Amino acid sequence: MKGRYFYSGVNSLTTTLICALLINLAIVAIAYPGAGKYEDGKFTLIISVRHDACATRLKEWRIAFQNASELLLDATDGQHQFGTFIVCNSARAGRPADIYLFEEDGRSYANLPLPGLGRPGSHMFLYGDERYKPFVIVHEFAHYGYGLYDEYSGPDGDAECVEDPPHATASIMEGGWWQAPGVDGGDGFVREISEFCVSLNHDPDMDTEQEHVHGKSCWETMIDFYPDLTLPTGLPEEGFACVADPIVWIELEPETRLVLCMDRSGSMDTPPWKMLYAKLGAKLFVELVEKGDKIGVVSYGTAV
Repeated sequence: MKGRYFYSGVNSLTTTLICALLINLAIVAIAYPGAGKYEDGKFTLIISVRHDACATRLKEWRIAFQNASELLLDATDGQHQFGTFIVCNSARAGRPADIYLFEEDGRSYANLPLPGLGRPGSHMFLYGDERYKPFVIVHEFAHYGYGLYDEYSGPDGDAECVEDPPHATASIMEGGWWQAPGVDGGDGFVREISEFCVSLNHDPDMDTEQEHVHGKSCWETMIDFYPDLTLPTGLPEEGFACVADPIVWIELEPETRLVLCMDRSGSMDTPPWKMLYAKLGAKLFVELVEKGDKIGVVSYGTAV
C-alpha cells in the first residue's frame, strides 16, 4: 500500500481548495485483511515480507512453505497442512500478518501469547536462511498455531524430550538430535525430527519448557486447541503415507486505496461557500489520483 502527498503553490484558489479538502475530508488508508484462520484441516496465513523481495526470493519461500506443509501433514498423521498464503511484499500488511519474513539471516521465533493464530499483533518471525529449512518453519508454526513450547530447553537450561538414545520421532519441539560419529552408527549429522511427542515418550524427567507450561505432551496440547484432531495410537511413526495438497500462493499487488469522508452537517451551510469549496476540493482530489487507484466516498451529517 502506498500513500501520496498533495501540494500546490500555484495560486490562492488552488490553495483554498486544498485547505478545504484537508479540513472537510478525511483520507483513510484501508488495510489488508485480518489475521489467518484454520478451516477443514488447512491453515490460511498472511505473510508480510519486511523488505522488497525479488521474484526469486519469493519463489524460494513458496517452495519452503510447500515442503513445510508436507512435514506438517506427516507430523499430524495426515490431519493438518498449510492451505493458502496471502503474501504482501515490501513491508505491507503489518499488524494483521501471521508471518514476518526478513531479508537478513537470524534466529526465528514466535512472540507471546501462544497460540497466536487469529490474534492481530502475534506473529511468526522467520529470517532469510529459513527459506532452506522447512523444519524450522514447522517448529515455529507449532509455537504460533498450536501453542507448543520448546523441548530442547526448560526453566533450568538445556533439556530434552527423549533421553539417550535420541530418536527421530521424539518431538519437533526438541529441534533435532545428534549422534557422535561411530557411536551407535552415528555419523555426526543432525537429524530433523518429523513427529510430535505423545504421553508415552514425552519428557520423562519433566525438565522441558513444554512440560513446565502445559504439563503434558505436544499431541495432548494440540488436541486442547484443535478438538478435531485424533490422537495417535501408540508411539508416533515416521513417514505417514500421504502427500500434501499444493499450497495456494497469492502475491498481492501494491495499490492505493483512499476514502473521501464528506461533512454534510448543518455547519456546512454557513457560510454557504463551505459546501461549495468542499465539493470543488473533492473534484480536485479525484482529478489528482492516478489511474488504478481505488476510491470510496462516505458522508456524515449532524448525527455522526
